Amino acid sequence: MATKIIKDDTPAAANRNQRRRQRTRETILAAAELVFRRKGIDGTTVNDITEQADVAYGSFYNHFKSIDEIVGALVAASLQRVADRTGSILEKAERVELLPCVGARVIMRTLWQDPAIRWLLGRPYVFVDEFYKVATPFMVSFERAAVEAGVLRPAGGHDYWLKVYPWLLIAELTVLADTGNIAEHEERFARVSLRLLGIDDGLAPGLLTRSRELVAEGGIPELKARSSKRTKSTATS
Repeated sequence: MATKIIKDDTPAAANRNQRRRQRTRETILAAAELVFRRKGIDGTTVNDITEQADVAYGSFYNHFKSIDEIVGALVAASLQRVADRTGSILEKAERVELLPCVGARVIMRTLWQDPAIRWLLGRPYVFVDEFYKVATPFMVSFERAAVEAGVLRPAGGHDYWLKVYPWLLIAELTVLADTGNIAEHEERFARVSLRLLGIDDGLAPGLLTRSRELVAEGGIPELKARSSKRTKSTATS
């Protein structure tokens, strides 16, 4: 007599399946990040990732269509971490004018260490799309009220500033790949952001100093400058 297979369609079973799928996805993402750091994105295969994750080859395609898609997911996660850390630090900020300085420092220190971000510098439109999806809502939530109150006065208006910002970031990170001097670019990006948001130049020195203190208190260390030769090699890996 054949054994009847009873399918468990209860909500609890569905939740277990969802949790299992989420764990597998997170395992693949973590493995991909490790392999990308070791081999570079262009040198990584799907098999490298599944070997590192210790999952079946087909499991990758149950969650991602391609390596490009997994890069996009890692970039989105990295940008979300930047937004979360920036928001946490800004809770201690005494004035809204510190936002562009703090944001510039957290972005530069966090993103430059991410191989997925460096890889996307050669694919700027993909980077900008990911930035708009993740970072722009954060910028709107922190800046809109200050813009409406006239504390921030972005040149060209706030919508224009939101569109231009990721391209400024790409330009700064691209030049950083040549110089390796992250402190210099972090400072410059902060100054440019202040100027484009219409903040009085006389406030800049104090805002730059205070933002540096806040970011250090937030546990994000300053990164040492690298030689340009080493940086170029890393950026193209």
